[in-house]
Amino acid sequence: MGWILNQKIGMRLRYGFGIVVALVLVLGAIAIVEMNAEAGFTRDLHEHPLKVSNAVRDIRSEVIAIKRSVQDLLLAGSAGDIQAAIDEMDQREKTVTSLFQVLRERYLGDQREVQAAYQAFADWKLIRQEEIELVGKGQKAAAIEISNGKGDDQVDAIEARIAPISDFARAKAESFYRDAMRYRRHHLLAMSGLIVLIAGASIVTGTMITRSITDPIGQIIGEMGKVGGGNLGHKIRMDRADEIGHLARAFDAMTENLQKTTASRDELNAANQQLAANEQQLRAANHELKANAAELSFRNAELQSIVYTVSHDLKSPLVNIKGFSEELEVQGCKLIKHLSLVDLPETIRQDVMPLLEEEIPKSLHFIQASTVKMKGLLDGFLRVSKIRSAPIQKETLDMNALVKSVLATMQYQIETGGVTVTVDDLPPCMGDAGQINQVISNLVDNALKYRDQNRPGTIHISGRREGDCITFWVSDNGIGIDPRHQDRVFEMFHRLDPNCPVSGDGLGLTIASRILDRHQGRIRLESEPGKGSTFYISLPSDGGHSAAPTFTRGL
Repeated sequence: MGWILNQKIGMRLRYGFGIVVALVLVLGAIAIVEMNAEAGFTRDLHEHPLKVSNAVRDIRSEVIAIKRSVQDLLLAGSAGDIQAAIDEMDQREKTVTSLFQVLRERYLGDQREVQAAYQAFADWKLIRQEEIELVGKGQKAAAIEISNGKGDDQVDAIEARIAPISDFARAKAESFYRDAMRYRRHHLLAMSGLIVLIAGASIVTGTMITRSITDPIGQIIGEMGKVGGGNLGHKIRMDRADEIGHLARAFDAMTENLQKTTASRDELNAANQQLAANEQQLRAANHELKANAAELSFRNAELQSIVYTVSHDLKSPLVNIKGFSEELEVQGCKLIKHLSLVDLPETIRQDVMPLLEEEIPKSLHFIQASTVKMKGLLDGFLRVSKIRSAPIQKETLDMNALVKSVLATMQYQIETGGVTVTVDDLPPCMGDAGQINQVISNLVDNALKYRDQNRPGTIHISGRREGDCITFWVSDNGIGIDPRHQDRVFEMFHRLDPNCPVSGDGLGLTIASRILDRHQGRIRLESEPGKGSTFYISLPSDGGHSAAPTFTRGL
């Protein structure tokens, strides 16, 4: 405790905040590990059971379509209609073959079940070939008899073979889901414990630091009261190395000087009254500071509540909507199959079948697409909100090494796009390595995405010192940006053309702008449609104490 008391007040505060920051970093690291584990569960669920279930569903749909083509063949009145039905069956056979390949690659169960199902499908092809030959000879009655006999039996055999595969995939999905939920509960318990631990450590640290400051101040105030009572010879004699010790020694020197003066008692009383007034102002300022701290704590808690709601309460309904829409799609296929086996009146069939085969699947597709888009918007909102709360660890950055690392991670996109990238010798700057890496990555990624397909792409990265600031720029010869949109490209979720085939969520430039704001930096754009774009970023060279520069044109 004595060692702490001998430290400067500012150093004590740094120690205290350092402990809190270290605990928060530990919490963040554990949270990242936990989220990666949950992401692994989700990836396993998507890569295996869902793809297998979708493949089985599509195989059933294609088998029904092939059976319908067989019926068209048996009812065909011309050689052209016969050939059209045969071509339709051949095309769908290729689709089924590719779907069975998905089952071979993704199915986690016994591969012999997949092989048995595929063999049943292959055996059906022999039966269909026999029907085609009979139709070609004009023996449609014999072909219809085979279709209603061996053909239908073989379709039932195919369904019997793929049913266990679908059941296994569904069971596997439920198993993955249960594991994910169990891990999520463990994650919540662990995070809750860590939050309580950090809160406790913060309270203890804050209390110790506060006591180490307020107790000696209270002692000084008490000693001042003795002097204020007229005992000018009283000494505080507080042997401390911090600012409070300096204050006590200064006060002792003051009283010693007062003893040597011939000031009147009224002057001394006036000085004491002023000291009391200053003390009152200090208490009022401390009270206001505490009130502001409480308000800030409330706002931070409110913000955390909003982020939690976005990340959990809003995502859960989206997951349910997507899951149930996919289930409706599967059940629709089953309903189509059952209706195809029922002898319905033609008017009812003409009304019902378009709904089941076209309108309902189309509506379900729009629902699933909308849920995916909504999830992307929520994830984007969280990514931007985390930029404000992420800690910044500024250091001197070797920008040559940082840019080299960014380009290495994008080497595949650069080579496949046939883009030539040139980099000048870059000056160092001050900043957080991870966040500045993200800024450069977003700018290079934009240049790769929006390159002009009619000419070879080029990207040039350069930089130079301008007074107390370092300016870097990333230039490309891509499609450019219309002047009407240049003021909005840094807004959240803004895209130049929502129907553009280029993937993205419209957050890259927003995140870059927010990061530079936190670094007391700036980002600016110069662009001309059809000629390319140049993004200029400015960073302080002294760790963030310089003002952002005024950009000049022609860099």
